[in-house]
Amino acid sequence: MRNGHLMLLPGLLMLLLLPLGAAAQKSSDSTRYCPANSAVFNDTSCRCSPGFNSSSGEIFYSGPERCEDINECAPPSLVSCGKFSNCQNTEGSYHCTCSPGYELASGARVFRDESENTCQDVDECSSGQPTCHKSTICINTVGSYKCRCLWGLEPKPGFQNNQPNTTCEEMSFPTWTPPPGINSQRLSRFFERVQDLRRDFKPALAQGTIQDLIQEVDELLETPGDLEALPCSEQHCVATNLLVGLEDVLRNLSQALPNGTLTFNESAGTDPAASSLFSESVDLPILNISYQ
Repeated sequence: MRNGHLMLLPGLLMLLLLPLGAAAQKSSDSTRYCPANSAVFNDTSCRCSPGFNSSSGEIFYSGPERCEDINECAPPSLVSCGKFSNCQNTEGSYHCTCSPGYELASGARVFRDESENTCQDVDECSSGQPTCHKSTICINTVGSYKCRCLWGLEPKPGFQNNQPNTTCEEMSFPTWTPPPGINSQRLSRFFERVQDLRRDFKPALAQGTIQDLIQEVDELLETPGDLEALPCSEQHCVATNLLVGLEDVLRNLSQALPNGTLTFNESAGTDPAASSLFSESVDLPILNISYQ
């Protein structure tokens, strides 16, 4: 009898192990069935991981499903990061960051939602970091900053003033050329003097250059010489060149003066000084200049 019982033991063990093997096979099949970013759910379906979803929803049973990332930041946004901030989607999640020019009061780099938002303006000019070129002064603005040319300097070619990348150089006397096609010895002498002032110009001496230039214009108005014999059309051309050119030069040179000491006032009408040069009056803008 004892030997007979022993012979039955292997059969009994096989019967006991069969259910376990079937369950293991079922679990293994389900695991192989579920795609990436998901897990077996109730042994019969798959559930996408948090931050992912399928075309059939979070839980699905069959078919070629894929669990894809949920973009919480895409409209209509599922989250609110608050003012001065941006939502950044990540694989299976998201986080909030302050907009450029702002930072969290805590100094942290990311936060979860609007309730944790403490984004505040960064004063780039006092941050200790090299922000502006040495030829400029840094001016903080809300959420940003700008760089302004130092006194007596102007933006280099290709740069603009009051920009984060502004780079400046010593200011130069702007180009002022005579009107083309005008044959006048008096006008030629005037522009020779203008070129002398341009060649000798120094930003630190801008006040004196402006006074000399205005004096040259006054002398031209007082002693027009052969300009009075020009045809009316050429007289108009010369007068326009003088008034427009003078205004342009003075506006540029005034940038080299401390505290902007030049003021300009334009109004429509006839400039009596310019008109006195010629045989007929010329309607032009009047340029009134005052300086200290």
